[in-house]
Amino acid sequence: MRKRAIVFLAGYWMFLLWAVPCAFAKATPDEVKAVQGVLDLRGASSAQLQRIALDGEWAFDWRQFISPADMDAAANDAKAFIQVPSSWDGLAESGASDYGYATYRLRILLPQSEVGKSRALYIPAIGSAFRIWIDGEHKGGEGVIGQSRTAESPNIRTSLIPFEVKRPVVDIVMHVSNFAFREAGIYEAVGYGDAEGMLAVASRAMLYDALIIGAFMAMGLYYLVIFLTRNRERLALYLGIVFLAFAARTFFMDTYLAEMFFKSRDWEYLVKCEYLAELVAFLFLIIFVKRMYPQESVQSMLKLTYAVTAALAGYILLFPAYVYTDTMLLQSVAKAVLLVFFVYYVGIKAALRRREGSWINLAAMVLFFIALINDSLYWANLLPTVELLGPAGIFFLLTQAAIVSYRYSQLARRNAALRLALKEMNAGLEHKVAERTYLLREKNRELQQFRENRSTMLVNIAHDLGTPLIGMQTHLSLMEMGKITSDRKDLIRQMLDKFEYIQRLIHDLYELAKLESPVRSFRFEWMAARQWLEPALQQLRTELQREAFELHVDRLDTRQEAEDGLWIHADRYRLMQVLQNYCENAVKFSRDRSNVIAVRASIQQNKESGGRELIVEVQDNGIGMDAAELEQAFRRFYKKREGYEQGSGLGLAIVKEIVEMHGGRVGARSDSGRGSTFYFAIPAYATPDALPDWKQ
Repeated sequence: MRKRAIVFLAGYWMFLLWAVPCAFAKATPDEVKAVQGVLDLRGASSAQLQRIALDGEWAFDWRQFISPADMDAAANDAKAFIQVPSSWDGLAESGASDYGYATYRLRILLPQSEVGKSRALYIPAIGSAFRIWIDGEHKGGEGVIGQSRTAESPNIRTSLIPFEVKRPVVDIVMHVSNFAFREAGIYEAVGYGDAEGMLAVASRAMLYDALIIGAFMAMGLYYLVIFLTRNRERLALYLGIVFLAFAARTFFMDTYLAEMFFKSRDWEYLVKCEYLAELVAFLFLIIFVKRMYPQESVQSMLKLTYAVTAALAGYILLFPAYVYTDTMLLQSVAKAVLLVFFVYYVGIKAALRRREGSWINLAAMVLFFIALINDSLYWANLLPTVELLGPAGIFFLLTQAAIVSYRYSQLARRNAALRLALKEMNAGLEHKVAERTYLLREKNRELQQFRENRSTMLVNIAHDLGTPLIGMQTHLSLMEMGKITSDRKDLIRQMLDKFEYIQRLIHDLYELAKLESPVRSFRFEWMAARQWLEPALQQLRTELQREAFELHVDRLDTRQEAEDGLWIHADRYRLMQVLQNYCENAVKFSRDRSNVIAVRASIQQNKESGGRELIVEVQDNGIGMDAAELEQAFRRFYKKREGYEQGSGLGLAIVKEIVEMHGGRVGARSDSGRGSTFYFAIPAYATPDALPDWKQ
């Protein structure tokens, strides 16, 4: 977009330099100019006489209205001469000031071939009223001239004065007064030429204004429609108001169009409308820039803009045109300062921050500001150029419109992308809903299973507590009735066993509740695997000897190939609790069959995670378990009946909770009648440095 805009920018300004509309195109050779009130065109060609500028020294009589009848034949009796085109402001030799009246006189010497032809004078603007005579014949004028402000009725607009050349010498007399405008006298070139050609020049100038007005209005209405149809986008609203305000300014500047539509010849009213329209464009242009780059703008400067605009609007409304038009330079400076801040300070910041379209916008702003300075100096008669603000304003606003349109197109693309993403999301939504529904059902099944397990657990607790309590109650009742004497030691032993069972059951339930609690009492530490295993096995050997059992260590390998011993991150007392539980079960189910319990420890590779783990196995020579019993072994309250009911059924469930808290796993292998092997596996590490993710 930036390259295309730069090419368009250069092409537009090349065209502008070639085709800026001037009220009159000069065809006079540089050396052919009026000298002391006489313009000698006798040597001009017929082509030059079709369109020629009456530039040079005109006779000038300050504060005098000299009638054509009193004009000297040589036109050299004037006390002063003035350069045309120019304002009479500041002519020391004539004593002229901004306001006053004077007589302009020019004698044109024509070739004999011009006699009898229809010619016309093209007068773009004279401030602020004039009357004209050609060869002593009154040809009209604009406004009502006067020798005071109250006597004058101003009206500044382009005039076309047709006449017939009756003799080779043409005398022009113009009475000009100015008590209402910042520029006085003939400040634009007066043209002489073919009547039809001059009419074409005037028509082109009016058509040019009409085209500018139409273009501004079309763009303004277009962006107002965008504002109304696209969620009240204020950027489009502000840009639309700026376009319409520029259209209104151009409309009121062309008094022919304004009078045609308003049926009014009140020049003062039209000028106020022109200046107020310019203020509206200025205000909303700054609001537009602020809205486009809100992060780069300063709120206090926007408030200052409101204050300056309100003050200038009141100044224009309350004072007559001769006051506020005379201070045009000061007004332009005040507006230029604010424009410099918003257009350049804000624009440069936006460009440096790479805001969308900011560099193109900055280039257009620079050209617009150059045109504004040019026109301010031109209006103040400090620079002999032409007005560039109109073409520059069109280009600037078109650039803003292009940026806004580009933003809308980008927004449309983003919306299209969002719609596509939303469509894809909706397409996958059914799958996600089905997946979430499946997971929810699984959770419900787990919850149902939990409820069933809880109910089973409560039934088991009630049963396991109720059975010994009923037995104790029965024995105590028989003793109370005297059927059993209190010296029966065997019955007392039975009741004490039942009390121990209840106490053990309560302890295991409490231990399991602590393991399942969110706040778990584990004390993890780094230790070498052998550093933990050897003391633990020695303690188990001592405990088993009290039960008349022997502990055989079949294998104790905490190394892997040629590596040093591996490390574990564990709670040594909880792992000892696991080993003790395994050994207690082995003793319980091996009694009267074998008094040997074997232990093995090794390092193996975990097939799922790929890491290494320490595996500790406890093998008994008891009655063994079948496959169905192995699946139930680590469930809560599961007991292998057939004379082994004294356990709580919670020991292996506690083992599972402890090992899983270490990031490990539990399991068992067995053949019915051939003993069982219970094992646990926990992660092992080469060095005690970094914890796995699940522990961090």
